[in-house]
Amino acid sequence: MPRFVLSWLALAAASACIIIPPPESKHLAEATFDFAGGSITGGALTVAFPEGAVDLGTTLRVTIDLAPRAPDGYLQDVYVVSPAGTTLSVPVYVTYQFDEAAVAGVVDRDALYVGAVAGSSWQPLDEQRQDLARFKIQGSTARLSVFGLIDPARLPQVDGGTQDGA
Repeated sequence: MPRFVLSWLALAAASACIIIPPPESKHLAEATFDFAGGSITGGALTVAFPEGAVDLGTTLRVTIDLAPRAPDGYLQDVYVVSPAGTTLSVPVYVTYQFDEAAVAGVVDRDALYVGAVAGSSWQPLDEQRQDLARFKIQGSTARLSVFGLIDPARLPQVDGGTQDGA
């Protein structure tokens, strides 16, 4: 085989192995909060910080990004609200605005909830409120986390029930 053909084959094989890193993650939203509160929306998720959620005299920079992975059971996108794990003085309200296509196959829409990742499973937020006519579900939490719209019927079965105990 001519030398240039071998060189070309080697070059083609080497170029097939080039790894292109993914683009750097870009925040869907970014905001800074203080004692006065406010809200941030990224994708389908809105987090409302009431007055006093952030301690007086401090500020908190918050970002919303798409989560790279999450436990099974979610519909549509899952979002990381950072700094994840931050505990707030007053619970925030997390609202998930979903689209009709995301829930088209859901048998029991009344069972849907906004959940936060806890270890390797989903936990419902407190004070769940549904406005299914407007495709919104809201819950409250005092901890920033990974949030998603959860269908209990899609959760893996654990010990005879779903992972959230339903």
